[in-house]
Amino acid sequence: AEDAEPEEVFALEALFEELHGVAFDKGCFVGQENVSRMKRRATTRRKFCPLACLDTPAKGTPVRAAGVEIGSARTAIPGTALALLRLDRALGAPQALAIGDAPAQLAPPDWLILPEPG
Repeated sequence: AEDAEPEEVFALEALFEELHGVAFDKGCFVGQENVSRMKRRATTRRKFCPLACLDTPAKGTPVRAAGVEIGSARTAIPGTALALLRLDRALGAPQALAIGDAPAQLAPPDWLILPEPG
């Protein structure tokens, strides 16, 4: 998909685990070693996450927390953007998020596996 280019996004970042797109208990697949290592070491730093926003940002619009870029918008509809984010930084942000110059708020679904605090 154009939101998750295979050469720049790992399967776990693209929510394959949450959407049951990988099985850690069977079979072999291309990239299995990387996916398994990321799962075991809990090193999935970025993930796709919806954001509630006022605008409809263009693909590639930076997402910032406290002025620091933590990701970018990948696709959007009015009121919601899908962004690839450093969730650890987004969750620990002392200030509100922004997409470009517009305010935004994390809107993760209940099933999204979030990083442990700290």
